Amino acid sequence: MGYEGRPPPPPAQIGLRNFAPEAGSFFDEVTSLRYPFQVLYSADDYLANLATQSGTHALGEVGSAEFLARVRHRLESLGWPQLTATFVGYLTVGRRT
Repeated sequence: MGYEGRPPPPPAQIGLRNFAPEAGSFFDEVTSLRYPFQVLYSADDYLANLATQSGTHALGEVGSAEFLARVRHRLESLGWPQLTATFVGYLTVGRRT
């Protein structure tokens, strides 16, 4: 079983997001801010969160179960009772023209 895609880059390498080009005619003075943050998860909480994500659902019922079992096994084999996940939140605002 494989999982398509690549891991995201580190937060420092993620650039700003902007409005879609087609929205540009509706807004002036567009600005975007990044807010990197980290969440400490227990292995069980991490797996519960992972189970809700669309990429996991896209694997189908059997694929999702196998994927989550493999992640659980990997976490247990590494002895990680907790892990830190890094996220980047965005705030993009603009003044309507």
